[in-house]
Amino acid sequence: SFGVIWAWILSTTLLPSLIIIKNWNLDSKTFSQDSFIEKIVKTLSQIVTGSPKKMLIGSFLVVAISFIGIWFVKVEVNVIKFFKEETNIRKSTDFIDDKMNGSMSLIVQAEGDFTQLENIQSLDSLQTYINENFTDVRRSMSYSNVLKEIMRKDQLSYEGTVDSDSLYRLPDDQAHLRELFDFTINPSFKDTVEFNNKIASLIDVSPQNYKQKALLLHQMKTVSTQEASDIANQINNKIESTNSQVKFSVTGLLIFLKEFVSMVVESALTSIIVSILIIALIMFIFFRKIHWSILSVVPLLTAVILNFGIMGLIGVELSHLTALLTSIIIGVGVDFSIHYISDYRNKIKNNIPVSRRNLETSQDVGYPIMLDVASNLGFVALLFSAIIPLNYMGALMVFAMISTSFGALIILSSILELMKERIVN
Repeated sequence: SFGVIWAWILSTTLLPSLIIIKNWNLDSKTFSQDSFIEKIVKTLSQIVTGSPKKMLIGSFLVVAISFIGIWFVKVEVNVIKFFKEETNIRKSTDFIDDKMNGSMSLIVQAEGDFTQLENIQSLDSLQTYINENFTDVRRSMSYSNVLKEIMRKDQLSYEGTVDSDSLYRLPDDQAHLRELFDFTINPSFKDTVEFNNKIASLIDVSPQNYKQKALLLHQMKTVSTQEASDIANQINNKIESTNSQVKFSVTGLLIFLKEFVSMVVESALTSIIVSILIIALIMFIFFRKIHWSILSVVPLLTAVILNFGIMGLIGVELSHLTALLTSIIIGVGVDFSIHYISDYRNKIKNNIPVSRRNLETSQDVGYPIMLDVASNLGFVALLFSAIIPLNYMGALMVFAMISTSFGALIILSSILELMKERIVN
């Protein structure tokens, strides 16, 4: 907002002053001959005003095809996925995923009475389900693992047998579980401190919650947002289908990504809807006509549909960075429509013939609009960034300028040409 206000001040004070001070050579080619962009604008204006119905139908067809692509837009908010594979951040993360236990966490909090064997079995059952059904999970730890280790140590201390996986299991019944609890507090047992520390890290041992809350910890490879959402949904479905006295809740970075998706989508939709409504209201206040208010948001809607539709069709992912494109589209699109409508209304006030109003408006306003589009090609420089969403931003910014000018110079112009006999002020 500050930038817009400051640009307005400079445009109405400094710029006119500089134009007046400079001595212009009115005989130069700049004034006597049309530039390349001006020739394009004149040709386009003649085509639109000559065949407005065909141009409007063709434009709506393009917008309709793009609208289909909106349903294919994927959301990616995992920051690691933002970096190209050759960057150090991505390489180090891939190393941790491939050679170690992974860099992403999945945590399940469980609430229940974990002095009861059946509740511990429920915890162990969920842990087994996660380990067996999700290959990206590299390592897990829970209260049941500690008890299994105590069970194995207990049997080895009494039987003297060779360590075996068959001994790594939960107690057979409640009585046996009680023996294990007594086993861990035996001061003569050399691993007492070690096991008690493990239990303390996985169980809330505060007096009011003793053995009521436990954690199920998983380390896993970095996955995409879509995969994170799918994993979280499957685990939640498994929890809901399990008949257990233990209350499970899934958290960790995996759930953060899942929840962040809905936040990004909701914020993008909210900003689009609210800003378009506010702009329509402002246009109504200034132009005092509902039809100008509606027409002013046509290029905006066109640009939003085209940009997000193309993102879905070519596979560009929506993130909290590319979602910023929404505000850019609206900021650019509203300028173009306001310029066009304001100039068209001035033509009406100056009694320009109905047959020439739209053509002259398109030629007068079309040149600065196309020049603005060309000047913003500098955003292509973002394609060289190491951050992938910024690459997308560079390409989408250029396309946003094209789509907003398309909405103003073709769709809005075609509508005004078809309605020129009805619009009198």
